[in-house]
Amino acid sequence: MEGHPQLRQYYGIFRLLYSLKITLTYPSIQAFHERMGANSGDWFVALSNGKDVPQLKAGLYMVSPNNPDSVHNQNSMHLAAIHELTHFFIFKKAQGDLPIWMHEGIANFEAGKFGTNKAYFKTKSIDHMAEIWETQGIPTLSMLSTLDSDVFCEIGGYAFSYTLIEFIVQRWNFETLLKLIQRFDRFEEILGVTQDSFEADWRAFVTERYLVHHRWATQK
Repeated sequence: MEGHPQLRQYYGIFRLLYSLKITLTYPSIQAFHERMGANSGDWFVALSNGKDVPQLKAGLYMVSPNNPDSVHNQNSMHLAAIHELTHFFIFKKAQGDLPIWMHEGIANFEAGKFGTNKAYFKTKSIDHMAEIWETQGIPTLSMLSTLDSDVFCEIGGYAFSYTLIEFIVQRWNFETLLKLIQRFDRFEEILGVTQDSFEADWRAFVTERYLVHHRWATQK
C-alpha cells in the first residue's frame, strides 16, 4: 500500500482493511473460478464483493500472487488488489447506484494503470481506444453505462472510463470525485455543468490527449 497514498489519505484504507476479509488462499485460478462460480479466462483473478453477492461474504477474493498463471504476474496481481479494494470502497461510500464507467474508471485510475511505469498497458489501452474511435467513434456516456460486461469491453470501456476519471480530477479535483461517488444523483450540481456539456468537454479532452496524438504517431 505504500505506493498508493491517495487510497490511504482519502479512503481511510486501513479502516477498510480492518473490516475487510481478504482471501489470498486460492492456490490456482481453477480453484478461484470454481469458488466464484465463474468460467472465465485467466485474466479473472480477483473479485471485490462489497454488496450482497450470493454465497459470498463482503471481502476481497484473489488468486495467490505466487501463482498468477498465464495472464498476470506478481506486479499486475498487486494492481488487481488495488483495483478491487477501490471497488470495495466505492460500494461502501456510494449512497446510490453508480454507472459502470465510474466504478471501473476509478478502480483503474487508483491502480495507476496509465502511469508512466505501466507503458505496455498504456500503449495497449490507447491502441484500443484509437481503434474504437476510428471504426465506431468515441462511445457515449450512455454506452459506457451498459451492464453488459462483454459489450463494455468491446467498446473500450475500461480505457475510456479511466479517461473520464482523469478528466474529472484534472478539470475539477479529487475531492470533487469523492463527492460524485457519494452523491452521483447530484452530478450536475456538484460539477456545475450539464451532463451534455460534461460529455462534450470530455470527448474533446480524450481526443486531444490520446487519440489525435496516437494517429499522428502511427502515421509518422
